[in-house]
Amino acid sequence: MTPTDLMNYPFIVLVDEEEITSTSLDVSDSTHVYLYFTYIHSSHTITIISSKTLYLYNELLDKYAKLQINFGDLNSTYHELLNNQSTLLSSYTQLLERDNALNASYQEWLLDYSELQANYTSLLSEHEQNIRSLTYVFIATTTIFIIAVAYLSTHAHSKVSRS
Repeated sequence: MTPTDLMNYPFIVLVDEEEITSTSLDVSDSTHVYLYFTYIHSSHTITIISSKTLYLYNELLDKYAKLQINFGDLNSTYHELLNNQSTLLSSYTQLLERDNALNASYQEWLLDYSELQANYTSLLSEHEQNIRSLTYVFIATTTIFIIAVAYLSTHAHSKVSRS
């Protein structure tokens, strides 16, 4: 006897998880269904499933299978991401090493540049001093030339006036 509120007809009867044929008895009414089936008497597990429950069970089983597939896909994606992460970490480590090498080279070049800048400043100062010295020599030579020309000019005019 099975209450109809609990399960709807048709029913599936399983004995030790194997389906057997069952018959609804004429004494069934709107509140209860009476099932008749035969089996060899001993220790067995009898399961009665209504088709609605079986439908829901199969639907849940399908959803569970899909979830298992999705879980497998997610797990596969997770492992791919882990592999990518280790590859990225390796690449990142290599980039850091290259960055450190470039930074060291940059620091060396910066020191060389500072040294060259100091040499250039020293050469500019020396060049400026050389130009200043040449200017003094030019002024002195020009002054001596002008004085010599003035002296010789006056000396030549004074001879012309005496004669």
